[in-house]
Amino acid sequence: MNYNPFLDTWFGNPWLCWGAAFLIYILGIVLFTTILKPKKTQKKKQKKNRILTALVYIIPMLIFFTNGDFNPIFFGYGSPVGISEVCYVDGKLYVVDYLRTFGGKTSKGTSYYRIHVIDPATGAKQRRFEICAGATFLGVYGDTIAVSHYSKDVTYYSASTGNIIHRYSKTTLAKSFPEFSSGVENFRWDGDGCTINVTTLDGNSWVLYPITKIVRPDTGDVASPVYQPTGRFYIDGNGIKIDNTNDKYGSDYLSIESKDGNSHKRYIYDSNDSIRLKEICFLDGYPVAVSEKDSCFVIMHYETTKNQRFILTGISFDGKNKRWQIKQSDLNPNYNFRYTKDIKIDFDQPNGRIFFAIRKEIFAVSMKDGKLLWRLKL
Repeated sequence: MNYNPFLDTWFGNPWLCWGAAFLIYILGIVLFTTILKPKKTQKKKQKKNRILTALVYIIPMLIFFTNGDFNPIFFGYGSPVGISEVCYVDGKLYVVDYLRTFGGKTSKGTSYYRIHVIDPATGAKQRRFEICAGATFLGVYGDTIAVSHYSKDVTYYSASTGNIIHRYSKTTLAKSFPEFSSGVENFRWDGDGCTINVTTLDGNSWVLYPITKIVRPDTGDVASPVYQPTGRFYIDGNGIKIDNTNDKYGSDYLSIESKDGNSHKRYIYDSNDSIRLKEICFLDGYPVAVSEKDSCFVIMHYETTKNQRFILTGISFDGKNKRWQIKQSDLNPNYNFRYTKDIKIDFDQPNGRIFFAIRKEIFAVSMKDGKLLWRLKL
């Protein structure tokens, strides 16, 4: 399933598809009651009219169920309900959004997820494919995208074609690898799906590298290679660190914290606990992007303590100067986030770009000057 302008417009516009169903129904009623009203002596016309009457009800109902159930489950066209993930990896931008089936009195419907592959430089849509219901985006490895479904399996998709490469569950693992032939008692994967730990019914433990399909005994005593620090800046929670130690933890550079008793108002502190930019506080703020290329970092904070609308502020690397600021209310003044976890954001450090989602749109902003590079409605 890729992009189709006609079908995306049809399923993405409720007024169009619901209006068509309603119009067909009204026209059918008018046609039946005025022109095709049956007469008792015309049996052939009576049969024809019964067929037309049935179609008057069947066609609108078919449109109704196609848009509300069949399309999210089988087709995947149209505008999404929302965006659940934004991820930049190796020169490509991956966006996960979802459609939703009709719900009921006690249910809001089932979400069916899609992945978009987007050109990060221009915002051009390159590819789209479905990844089914209950999907959780795990990570990307080269051309392979890892996704879990209801925490019961790990499925690997080709980013180039959208086709399934491997799907690993208790059943498929036992059939796919002789080491697991006794049966799988349980299995779990790391956070990004790079490795899978398997315990078999014969009591053995294994480590599966799903991309290469290499299986090794999980002895627990494999020596980790000596870590080589990169010297680069990276984000760690509410702080920015430098990767300059051999223990992977690095050293503190800057942090965004609250130290005056007000848990919402946060300020920039350096590694010596000295405050920077005293005149600016960041409501519930934390760093979300770093650009060594442009010698700056970006802080996400909020317009109010309700955390419904965010603000992005670009700060110089020394933490002493505010470079730019973008408010969500300037881009989409009518939308409020319900939870802060729903705000999806990622960045392209080598090229100094930051990507974020607001409802059904993706935005790209330059970290150097805060210029809006492009915006794309899915």
